[in-house]
Amino acid sequence: MVEFDFSNVKKAFDKASVEMQNICGEALDNALDVIQTKAKTNLKGSGIHYSHEMLEGIQKSVAPTSNEGKVYIRGNAYAGTQSHGQTYYKNLWLDSGTIPRYTKDGVSSGSRKNRAKKMEALYKKGTRKGYRGSLKATNFFQNAKQSIPQAENVIIDKVKDGVTKIINNN
Repeated sequence: MVEFDFSNVKKAFDKASVEMQNICGEALDNALDVIQTKAKTNLKGSGIHYSHEMLEGIQKSVAPTSNEGKVYIRGNAYAGTQSHGQTYYKNLWLDSGTIPRYTKDGVSSGSRKNRAKKMEALYKKGTRKGYRGSLKATNFFQNAKQSIPQAENVIIDKVKDGVTKIINNN
């Protein structure tokens, strides 16, 4: 009869499992850093006078389980309050742009889009002077999504390094 004692092997696998979770979490965090940095670089290069608050509005979060994360644009925390963590609320507008905006004196019926068309017609005639402008889309965040393959490469490299480190330590 042959007996095997697998208690040491089981302890090694349990230790490696915890280390792999840490490695995967770090890899995901580094990959999200690539996308976040690209979005901030695109915002700086978009020709808009940016501020620290605008750059801080591009956030990342990693789930505690370290198997998912996201990079996103954070708007105001609560409108009309001086809340901690409040960021520049126009980041979403700067990314996607806005339709032409007008003051609503005289033409208040209809949907926002139809009202804008009516106001634009009055503005072009010269009878209306309430044009407030529009924001052109800069697509700084949409263009940052193109760096996803680079982020995937960061994950692969980090996991490979972590696995070789685990193998060499055991």
